[in-house]
Amino acid sequence: MTLKTGEAVTLLLLSTLAVLGVVGIIPWISVISFSPWQWDLILSCLALVTNGLLCSMQIVVIFRLGELKSDHINHFDMEKIMRRIVVPEQTSQIILTALLIVNTAWSHASVQVPVAAWHVFCLVTRRAPVKAVLGKTEEFGRGLASIRRLYLLKAAFYTATLVWCVTRICGLLLQALLHGRGLHGALQAAAGSLAGGLAA
Repeated sequence: MTLKTGEAVTLLLLSTLAVLGVVGIIPWISVISFSPWQWDLILSCLALVTNGLLCSMQIVVIFRLGELKSDHINHFDMEKIMRRIVVPEQTSQIILTALLIVNTAWSHASVQVPVAAWHVFCLVTRRAPVKAVLGKTEEFGRGLASIRRLYLLKAAFYTATLVWCVTRICGLLLQALLHGRGLHGALQAAAGSLAGGLAA
């Protein structure tokens, strides 16, 4: 059993978008010095893209688990395929959490740390996403159901952090719009021209 073409293309596309997003941000960071709110906005946008990727990877995993439930023949092949999907997801989430901690984004990092700790544990112990069990169909089915619940919970977590990132970005943009010099200057110019028109 191998990855279907659609899934492979989706994973490749999402990975490429993530890499391009990071590569596009790096020159910006090295040339321009940002104020704290601008840096917070960039981190929130990066977290938004990464959490979107992680959420989509969970959906792929859940669909693959559904396929595995109906196909009990290729357990070992499925274990390898699942590892190829899950390990990049775990690594991406750990990198995102480390980036948030390094940049002192404590509110978002505190939410991500428990999941990152679990992912570190899974990577260090080489814990398989799906354990292949020969000749024990009922045990395999129970294990598969608990793994599916875990990935549904992770998908819900990534969706919640996605919503949190969107609200954070909207708040930062609104703050920039209301307190920014550009808006303030435009309002002063409009008031000045209005006062000049009334005086004439």
